[in-house]
Amino acid sequence: MTPLLFLHGFTGSSKSWNELINKLNAPSIAVDCPGHGNNLIKDLSKPYTFKDWQKEFNLFINQNNWDNINLCGYSMGGRLAISYASKFPEKIKSLILISSNAGILDKNNQKERIETDYKLSTKIINNYQKFLNEWEKLEFFSKQLVRNPNTFKLQQRIRKSQNPQQLAFILKNLGTGRMPNYQDKISEFNFPVLIICGEEDEKYYEISKKLNKYIPKSDLIVVPNSGHAPHIDQPEKVAKLIQNYIES
Repeated sequence: MTPLLFLHGFTGSSKSWNELINKLNAPSIAVDCPGHGNNLIKDLSKPYTFKDWQKEFNLFINQNNWDNINLCGYSMGGRLAISYASKFPEKIKSLILISSNAGILDKNNQKERIETDYKLSTKIINNYQKFLNEWEKLEFFSKQLVRNPNTFKLQQRIRKSQNPQQLAFILKNLGTGRMPNYQDKISEFNFPVLIICGEEDEKYYEISKKLNKYIPKSDLIVVPNSGHAPHIDQPEKVAKLIQNYIES
């Protein structure tokens, strides 16, 4: 049976998917993304690129003898999923993107994002606890504590357990600004793609509409009463969406 693999967002880990996976009736595996959890970068003195990620993840797929996979990524994990699928489309049975984007097209905007990510990475290194306090107050996550307190507290524990040097490195090397623009690549995807976003996340609703426009075999679903992380705000609804999609 085709496995369902999950890629978490920035500051998360494979454990971030625990609640969602428990609601699925499918062989599911959550993976620690580079610089997170147990997947630490060995040499922080060398650049780490999206091409490096593609090669490493493909090695992992091949080591497990999977001919193809259902791949689900959230935010940063969604960007990594797009990157992998663009390089190895033959490995993808279906792709599920939650609050994700395919890179920044405008060069000036891309440069500004690189500078923003660099400043944030410096903040992470200089005062990680202050970064965490500010991160959790972002409007993206403002209602998670009320909607899903147990999983929100799990995310807090995961964030506190991370290595700040690793997170800062990944933000500088795999941040949105460093991501190649995959707009042309996603227009060539010939496998089904489910795009999910929260109705309260206006920024990613617009981005999701663009993804839906460029990806031929894609469906866009907006999840009510959810923000940037609909799988945490509304895990039951998102689990059903994913289950139905991989079974269709």
